[in-house]
Amino acid sequence: MEFAPLYDQRAGIEGTMSRGFRTCSLRQTRYVGMVRTHLSHILTAVAITFPCHAEWFSEIPRPRTRMSPFARLMHQPLPV
Repeated sequence: MEFAPLYDQRAGIEGTMSRGFRTCSLRQTRYVGMVRTHLSHILTAVAITFPCHAEWFSEIPRPRTRMSPFARLMHQPLPV
């Protein structure tokens, strides 16, 4: 499984992007112009990472990744 380390990295990035889409409306910027848009990107990045750091300093455990119904089916023991 050579792809596993790369996929783990991609899964982390996908989670961060998803959090940005859900909490900071990352898909569109409300500003016109490169300077304001860049500032918006920086503030969005801070807004995404700040709760992660706060959870880490508070020693709140990270949530487990959801398992799809198909993956749960594959982990069940076979009937004898």
